Amino acid sequence: MARQFSGIIEEVFNNYGTVSTLIDGQKVSFFFFITPDMLYKGKYLRIARKVNFRLINSQIRDVKVKIATDISSCSGEKIKKFMVSKKDITNVNDYHAYIFQHFYKVTDTEILQELIDKDIELKEVILKWILKTEKNIKSQLTMLLMESSINSLEFYKALDQNNSLKTLKNKIFKLLNSRYMFRAEFELFKIDISDNNDAASIKLVDVPLTLFFENLTIDELSKVYNHVIEFFHTRFNSRSKSYIFLNFSKQMFAELSIIRNASAHGNPLIPTILDDSYSPSFLFDLKSVWPSHNSGNNVEEEWELFNTIRWSTRMLTKDGIAPIYAGSPQLTALYISKYILINPARRSFFSFLFVALCYFRYIDNSEKENFYQDMSSFMPIPYECYINDAENNIFFNYPKDNSVLKQLFVFTYMLFSEEFWQHLSLGY
Repeated sequence: MARQFSGIIEEVFNNYGTVSTLIDGQKVSFFFFITPDMLYKGKYLRIARKVNFRLINSQIRDVKVKIATDISSCSGEKIKKFMVSKKDITNVNDYHAYIFQHFYKVTDTEILQELIDKDIELKEVILKWILKTEKNIKSQLTMLLMESSINSLEFYKALDQNNSLKTLKNKIFKLLNSRYMFRAEFELFKIDISDNNDAASIKLVDVPLTLFFENLTIDELSKVYNHVIEFFHTRFNSRSKSYIFLNFSKQMFAELSIIRNASAHGNPLIPTILDDSYSPSFLFDLKSVWPSHNSGNNVEEEWELFNTIRWSTRMLTKDGIAPIYAGSPQLTALYISKYILINPARRSFFSFLFVALCYFRYIDNSEKENFYQDMSSFMPIPYECYINDAENNIFFNYPKDNSVLKQLFVFTYMLFSEEFWQHLSLGY
């Protein structure tokens, strides 16, 4: 049976609440459900402030979490009535207004609308640069294969070594066959008789890599990309700029689909990136930065960039650059790594910045200034020419207790430092 804890009910909302306790000398909190059967007259949670509970493991929004359950009053404790608030969201507009109002803590309709409009602008900018990033990954992957004398047939045979990628390849081949049969592109294909000897159909044997890549989703491209880097790694020139960029970016590129999809749809973006409760275990995982306080994901073992963050934050802290300080450079690195990883949308945003900056550093920096200019309207770019107008940015002022610019700076600042990129080169 799961271990029983005793703790204090901290907050009660509609459908859920939080309970805190001491674990390893640290005060930590967990979420728990409030179902209708727990309510008195449908309005109150009748329970003592001090309660017993157990922890169960679950997975919410692709994050491993711990949830408090079996909540019961401690013996001899006075029963209280906790009022449960009721929220009534009747339409989509109400939903969006509620999310933005809740995050920014503003009621002024003009300010709220400006924040909503800026959120839309940011999504447009991110989508623009993610599309460029996809194109860059495809072109560099093609270039790497060409300079390594790996032709398309070898490439497709490599995909056939993995069952899921073989299925994906066959799906794309079928799509290309249907889409381009008897069109100009059809001349570029190699064909053979169909497996069932149907004279009215054929099967594709080989197609141009560029056309194959163009028909992959970002998730599919990520899987193909990672497999190819691993499968042909002995044939690649480790000093090739394409290889260096692709090798550094392979884990991060796999994260881009979240921010890409979020930018292509109408849901709020900034509140999602900066939402600590995106992971219901953030109250536990971030209270103690040590890996022992985690819900199943150890940042030291699972994230390739951890050592780079640890080293660069240590160096930057010594230089007096530390937007947060968790007691030591090691603990600061752990905290920032957890802070990034604990929210998939935040991790995806960080990955987007990383891949873009990695491309500018190792492949082509001709669009770097354009990127900085575009992003400087929404986030801090720690260069003098982009700092002067910060106070006129609405994200500098809201939320008033912890502005968007401050929150973004906490986990992005090291990407703009030489210390980060120097150790990245050494650590891979």
